[in-house]
Amino acid sequence: WFAELRRDVFEARQPYAIMQADMPLELFSVMDVAVVSNQWWVVVIAAKQLSAHYLDTLNAQGFHDGLCRYCSLGLACMLANDPDRAPWGGLPKPALLSARLTCDCIQRVFVTWAAAFGSPFIPLDNTAATNLPPRWWELSRHRWQELFQSHRLDFMVAEMRTLIDKLEEITGRRFDLKRLRELMEAVPGPDYPTYPFHPEAKNAIIAFCEVDKTGLLRVGFIPCWITPKGQPKVLPRNERGEAVANYVEQITRKAGLKAEFNRVIVAAA
Repeated sequence: WFAELRRDVFEARQPYAIMQADMPLELFSVMDVAVVSNQWWVVVIAAKQLSAHYLDTLNAQGFHDGLCRYCSLGLACMLANDPDRAPWGGLPKPALLSARLTCDCIQRVFVTWAAAFGSPFIPLDNTAATNLPPRWWELSRHRWQELFQSHRLDFMVAEMRTLIDKLEEITGRRFDLKRLRELMEAVPGPDYPTYPFHPEAKNAIIAFCEVDKTGLLRVGFIPCWITPKGQPKVLPRNERGEAVANYVEQITRKAGLKAEFNRVIVAAA
């Protein structure tokens, strides 16, 4: 993701969108619009050890100290207007900002952010249930009308259509519903009812750091596999454990991240 982001957005200057991580990212994938998640960008900021600097920026500009710091660091990076210090020179102007309004601060953060960029902002409401059935999670895969209620589903469809209209305007292309269906069918089947993610998401790790009084000794990870119950299972150095470790190394190399991989034997608990 990082390598593609740098290539498409920072180098090729293709249209992209800034959004919250809980947005329907599939709509953007269908339209080939690159996405920068607010939360992912915060990770980049933190990795560059710039969090404290940008929190000071918010304080200096009069933002209240109760503002969600995790969701506002991206805004702070933009308001600091210091491309020499910002990761990768800071985010270029996006074609669109969008967010689900899941907490009190998000709307104001994104409205302020969009105004500073001079870009449009399209919010998606986070509607509340008027009735929550017992064992509601058992209804979430197939019985949507019963769980989420028809009027709420219709409202969300209307809001997503507004978002799709903007994506069509940005790209000059029509939305391909067939491609969306194909993309959604990539999620695991009914054997993973509580883990409805891409099949590759079954690869998982437990990260660890070893430290002593002198500081950091080493960092590493233990390969895991997500079971059909959605639970991580620690793997020994067997065929599946090696496959997960190889997968992690492969996606790290593909992303252009600098890392060394030295295999050690870790017994499963």
